[in-house]
Amino acid sequence: MEGNLNKYPQYLTQIEGIMIHFLHVKPPKPKAYRHIIPLILVHGWPGNVYEFYKIIPMLIDPKSHSLDFDIAFEIIAPSIPGYGFSEQPHKRGFDSIATARIFNHLMTERLGFKQYLAQGGDWGSLIVSTLGRYYSTNLIGIHINMAFISPFDSYKHFIISLIGCYKPEWVFSESEHFKNFSIKEKYLGLLEESGYMHIQATKPDTVGVGLNDSPIGLLAYILEKFSTWTNPSFQNFLSKNFFNSKYVNIPTAYAAFPYDIGGATPKELIQLNYNLTQMTIFSDGGHFAAFEMPKELANDILNFGLKF
Repeated sequence: MEGNLNKYPQYLTQIEGIMIHFLHVKPPKPKAYRHIIPLILVHGWPGNVYEFYKIIPMLIDPKSHSLDFDIAFEIIAPSIPGYGFSEQPHKRGFDSIATARIFNHLMTERLGFKQYLAQGGDWGSLIVSTLGRYYSTNLIGIHINMAFISPFDSYKHFIISLIGCYKPEWVFSESEHFKNFSIKEKYLGLLEESGYMHIQATKPDTVGVGLNDSPIGLLAYILEKFSTWTNPSFQNFLSKNFFNSKYVNIPTAYAAFPYDIGGATPKELIQLNYNLTQMTIFSDGGHFAAFEMPKELANDILNFGLKF
């Protein structure tokens, strides 16, 4: 296992007083590709950069993995502060905006990229969206496989969401959303399945001590989320209601997996928050797309990369 974890080059750098861990993987055959694009991959919870170990080879050398593209990516995959080998923040109020600021500094100041592409799901999606909102001069585009959209973001969000619950065919163009879009079901699911979120937000040290003391307990705590958020029979629900209403002007791609938290988000809602230029609706896959369907996700990211 140690050898597998060390298969990619890993580095530490200090930004804003926090030691940041990141993978930096370059294409092994750069001359085989027309264009090499810097790509930052941002993980979520419960997870770390290991989420990307299956997909990285396909992104840095697609031709060797039966993916017919003339572009490849130079991968940077940082650990969110407090995750993995990145140091935990030392001040209160460290959030997705602070994380985005640090990651943009990593890409532009530390590594010297003038522009780059960003991809993420779960917390990674929120951080990547924040990068797109506040650092649009450095981002050429963002690719997300989870969309943070709230029906209370604006009157238009609310009206579309409300109509979608009763007459989805009036507001949504994809039949996929006719059957799974229900605010009632999503919020009932939130009440049932968000206990972890409440205790982590209010008493993190209480649960943290117990989990750190018991490897089996920690394993059970994390695996329950992998089971719940990937199981096709699980009733969809709307998870963490964190969002930022500022519109993302740069090109955005959304990979919609049916068994993600809350199901696939309709494009009619995503377009209210993002400059949506690509959306792919998959027939399988859930919250941990890079683990579950790495080739399909890699293909979608590469297709998006062709636009630049």
